Amino acid sequence: MERPALQRLIADIKAGKVDMVLLYKIDRLSRSLLDFARLIELFEQHNVSFTSITQNFSSSTAMGRLTMHVRAPGRCA
Repeated sequence: MERPALQRLIADIKAGKVDMVLLYKIDRLSRSLLDFARLIELFEQHNVSFTSITQNFSSSTAMGRLTMHVRAPGRCA
């Protein structure tokens, strides 16, 4: 979470400059499930979707949201 580029992304999301995050692989966002869950919560709060281009995953689809909730246990839908 302390990576400079990730901090810039978070700031841009909070400023309303981002509506989608495109990833090569989901683990490039975070390898920590707790950090992943926090980022997903931030995305949801700011209506930001994200898509992984190599893992057929998108939070803009029902199946993608289900996958996201399975990947981040302990979160309530």
